[in-house]
Order: sequence, then structure tokens, then C-alpha cells
Amino acid sequence: MSVDHVRFCADKYLKNSYGFRPAANRPDLAEDGNRLAAAAQASIAGVVLGVQTVDEHLDEIAFVVAENGILLRDAARYIPYDRISRTNSHYQEKQDFRGIDLELDDGSTVDLKVESGYGKVRDAFAVSSFLGHLLRRLTQAHAAYRPVPA
Repeated sequence: MSVDHVRFCADKYLKNSYGFRPAANRPDLAEDGNRLAAAAQASIAGVVLGVQTVDEHLDEIAFVVAENGILLRDAARYIPYDRISRTNSHYQEKQDFRGIDLELDDGSTVDLKVESGYGKVRDAFAVSSFLGHLLRRLTQAHAAYRPVPA
């Protein structure tokens, strides 16, 4: 998938996230994201588009949003978008929505923690929308959504 498609989804859906810091606005955090990718040996992650922070008031990185996938800081694990087969959101009350289960193509599940947000406006809603729309774009048959041949 082209970085433009991922950037479009990030710009459209993560702009409503209190804890998302776009790389254009926070190059210092983007550089920290690049260091995390290097430490996790995830050079295939591509361009860092931004980071999701643990809390809206802090700059501690929860995960990195990159061109080709997400890098989880606490697990130092890289998850390519094309390996995510679906997402599951489980919560009883809106203010309890603080995580998204990512089902991977190998059958495993990864818990993506999204702790930031205010009251009923949890950042997990924005991250869930981002991933949902991005995954739908990955499965589009239209030529504009297909990878560019190398």
C-alpha cells in the first residue's frame, strides 16, 4: 500500500485522537519512533507518520504508526497492516474503551492498548476507525489501492 493511502487514513481518523502526534508536528517523537523501529529490527515499517502516546498529556510513546504497519513499544513488536485480518473492540461503557484486539493472519491476537482520551471520548475510537478504514482500503480491488510494482 502506498504511504499516501496510509497518510490519508491517519490524517482523517487520527486527527480526533488526543494522544496522536503527527510526525510533521512532532519530528522529535517521529525520530524516537524511528529509533524504536531500528531497535525492533523493523526497517520494513517505512516512513513514520506519527506516534500514539500513552496519555494525552505526556509524550511517552504507546505505539508508532508507520507507512507499512504499527510498532508496539512495550512489546517491541512490529505488525504489518497486511497481516491484520480483522479488529475487535470490546467494551461495556464508552469510557472503558481502551484496547483493540488485532487478529493476525496466522490466527494469533495482539492487544493494542489505547489509554488516552477524555471521558467518553476515548482515543481507541479514532484508532479503531483508522485501522478499520485502512484494512478496507487494503482489500479494495481498485487499481489505485494496489501496491505499486517495484
